[in-house]
Amino acid sequence: MARHFGKAITVAAALAFTAGTAAVALARIPTGPALDEAMLDDGTDFEEMAMAAPVDAGPLFVADASGAVPACMTDEDVIQQLQADRDQLGGETVMLAGGLEQAFADTWRRQTNADLVEVSTVLAHVLPEGDASFVDVVEIGVDGCALSRTVITGDDWRYLLVQAAGVEA
Repeated sequence: MARHFGKAITVAAALAFTAGTAAVALARIPTGPALDEAMLDDGTDFEEMAMAAPVDAGPLFVADASGAVPACMTDEDVIQQLQADRDQLGGETVMLAGGLEQAFADTWRRQTNADLVEVSTVLAHVLPEGDASFVDVVEIGVDGCALSRTVITGDDWRYLLVQAAGVEA
């Protein structure tokens, strides 16, 4: 697997991306000793965990005023939806870019035995930490439309980010 350490550094810098009026932070990937303690030394065996596979995005978005879900939810539409969810529920909206989006999608789909797809962006709403942590993940295809929308655990999100970035533990 190609290593994306340089991209991980970029991601860790917490740069901001602005789309319209919505600010979207780039993902932060833990590295070094914090990674060892937080993810690998807690006794969790990620290889044996059942991870949610990507789910077709079509029926998983809010319908418009007419009651119809648009045939193509663009990245801008998804950002607006995730920002509205963030405003209501808290948390952070994240965009994976610079090659990390494809590496994330490939890693996730290989981990769950799903068909590989080309993505242009991966967007996520990282819900606030509580008793359990969840992330609403949306893959955007190269045609600019949402391919999948899936809620995964915070542990799965962090694991996939680290694997996608190719950061050695």
